[in-house]
Amino acid sequence: IVSVLAWMHKQVRRPLLIAFTLRVGAALYHSYMSPLPYSQRDAIVFEEKAWFFAQHSLSLTTLDSPTYVISWIISLLYRVTDRSPLAAQLLSVLFGTCAVYGAWVVTRSTWGERAAQTVGWIIALFPTLVLFSGLILREAYFWTFILVASWGAIRWASHPTLGNLFIASAGFVCAAAFHGVAAIGWLTLLVLTAIAELRKVLKSLFYAKVRTRSVIITTLALIPVVAYVNGAFVIPKIGAFRSSADVERLIYKMGFVTIHARDEVAYPFWLTPGSITESLWKAPLRFVYFWLSPLPWDLRKPQHLLLLFDGSLYFSLLIIMWRGRRQIWMNRKARWLLVLVVAMAAALSIGTGSFVDGARHRAKLLPLLVSIAGPALPTIMPRKSPFSQRQPESVTRKQVR
Repeated sequence: IVSVLAWMHKQVRRPLLIAFTLRVGAALYHSYMSPLPYSQRDAIVFEEKAWFFAQHSLSLTTLDSPTYVISWIISLLYRVTDRSPLAAQLLSVLFGTCAVYGAWVVTRSTWGERAAQTVGWIIALFPTLVLFSGLILREAYFWTFILVASWGAIRWASHPTLGNLFIASAGFVCAAAFHGVAAIGWLTLLVLTAIAELRKVLKSLFYAKVRTRSVIITTLALIPVVAYVNGAFVIPKIGAFRSSADVERLIYKMGFVTIHARDEVAYPFWLTPGSITESLWKAPLRFVYFWLSPLPWDLRKPQHLLLLFDGSLYFSLLIIMWRGRRQIWMNRKARWLLVLVVAMAAALSIGTGSFVDGARHRAKLLPLLVSIAGPALPTIMPRKSPFSQRQPESVTRKQVR
């Protein structure tokens, strides 16, 4: 698959091949040399659950939790290859490499070829993206589908056809199978769609006309939103609307995840609001901490220096976005993507109590964040070989030699 993508799109060929090589190297290093960070806990549970599914029924009814969709997918591979954790890692490598292509496509549709080239290289080389793509974790799967959803969303923003809305919705639903925060992105997109179409309806009424198409799209977009508000379905990892909209319950949740995090990696407890009034200023601070933690005074072990480096990269990216904020906000596609990222990041920041988990959760949104910052990023273009340039006709073959 990677070879086909590289052959079909020479503009992103080098980033794809470099990304694939780095991710395979990470998987091999973990399997044959030394365990990588984040290779314990979830990665082990997902692999063991996959082997359990492979030995029993492969029916989706055997899933006791949406958390183990990744294990069910790996179990299909285990039915063919027998138990092989390395094969499961290579499946993550495949999805992680496809995320490079997805980010390139999204950025090209939003900003153009030049920005897409830069974003492709950044996604290919970003350390935590390489790390999570070499392990049995849900992040690589999530990136692929959330980028499909984002591609459909930006196409819908510029060309509102039902086909584009279907692509976006399908991408968000598939991504939600790996983390429920994608459902928040989907509902946010539907609200944006309803607002945009409702404005068209009101504008048409001003001219004594009725835009039937806009009325239908507004109604269809609001159906899932109203269904969630009325408790018709529950979002995995997020919960029902009634509990999600209960401020006191959210305050309790922030305190719960912070207390139950390990002491050396937990967020400072002062970030947990004690009342609704405190939540008005502590919740935004928690949101900032989600992107930038750990800060230097949070370090407890030498291993945390890697997370400090990761946080510094996000800090640099956010500074670049702030400098290009006008250009980003003037682009309708980038503006919609930014609203989706902020909505999903806000939900993740509430349910995160440690900067170790925060690094994983913010990485879920990194490809979108880099794509939004596209034109403001420093340009990364490969050097052209001098031999690829056409020689002047006056130069003879002897002179070339």
